[in-house]
Amino acid sequence: MIKKIMSFSILLFCYNLIISQTSWSSLDSLISNSRPSDSLLLYYKNTNKAELKIVKGNFKKAGNFYEKAFTYVENPFWRDINNALKCELYGDKNKDRIMYYVWKKTYISGKKDQIYSDTLLTKLEFWPEIKFLTDTMHSGVDTSISSMLVDLLAFDQKYRSEFSGKNESKRFEKSSIDSINKIDAITGQKLIDLLKEHKGYSEGTMGENWNSFVTILNHNRENHELYYLLLESVFAGKLSSNHFINILAWSSYRESNPDMVPITSCRAHLLNNRILLFFKLSKENRKFYDNQSKKLMIDSYKIYRKKIIWQFRQDPRTFYFNYETGEIIDDTGFWDVIISNELRGKEYKVFYKSSKSKRNLKREARKFEKSNE
Repeated sequence: MIKKIMSFSILLFCYNLIISQTSWSSLDSLISNSRPSDSLLLYYKNTNKAELKIVKGNFKKAGNFYEKAFTYVENPFWRDINNALKCELYGDKNKDRIMYYVWKKTYISGKKDQIYSDTLLTKLEFWPEIKFLTDTMHSGVDTSISSMLVDLLAFDQKYRSEFSGKNESKRFEKSSIDSINKIDAITGQKLIDLLKEHKGYSEGTMGENWNSFVTILNHNRENHELYYLLLESVFAGKLSSNHFINILAWSSYRESNPDMVPITSCRAHLLNNRILLFFKLSKENRKFYDNQSKKLMIDSYKIYRKKIIWQFRQDPRTFYFNYETGEIIDDTGFWDVIISNELRGKEYKVFYKSSKSKRNLKREARKFEKSNE
């Protein structure tokens, strides 16, 4: 675990070297030179404002910002529809808005159980109408595309699974590496063909098949065309900017494209689902992050931190603004992070769910430390 935490510090140490370089990748150039439509800019502007109102507990104003945002695009993103629905349920409970959001949420995700299990919805007087709408509607997700992505993932994993247990050492033999590279080339090209055929990744037609996408992307990090096509989807309003940034992070794109490190690796790190960790950024790196985030229509680093900490402290989590990098580490490493966080000059800062949680975890950390002296 200590090595894992140290690797984060090494990434941060490298940031200054990265920022000082004048040669940028073509992906960065594409971000800089792309211009989203005015309507898309207004969409993000209003949804970002809505999220800040949610953090402040003003669900009525947040709902108004969402309603305004949805006038600028034909297909809002699932996350925004979900948050808008929650704002209505905690706020005015406007029937027309709720019915629309239920329809749109189900149409995008295809998951009716999310509606049936929402007690805030089932308690409404017009729940029978909501249930009838949900029962009778069809999802916009193309099941053939979903099946194809699932099959691609299965194909990707089938050969790799043969190198587990006693056969793990064979994975590093030249013949095995060559075979895996061929499989990766096939799956990577399949994704490219899929994105070109459908003119990018559309949340409303491809569903939430991120596991398939990210796994295959992780094995095709050098295939920049895949990322360019996804970025084009962002500026076409088909793919959320936040999803795009997290795809970069989840697929380890930063490893071979260091210019994107400030965007992908400055995300919050959720350790063992108990603490939230942020690495401290230099002014130069924060400026770079903010410049990139502005071009991608997402929050500045300061606002991202504010929202993700608030989201982390929800119990239970109701609103979803963004994603953190979730990691499970061993006890030694986990308690070491908490103990080391109290030292001056640390390159990271830890946030807790509550004051009570902070006291309890610190006490457990001290006990663990003493038992291992």
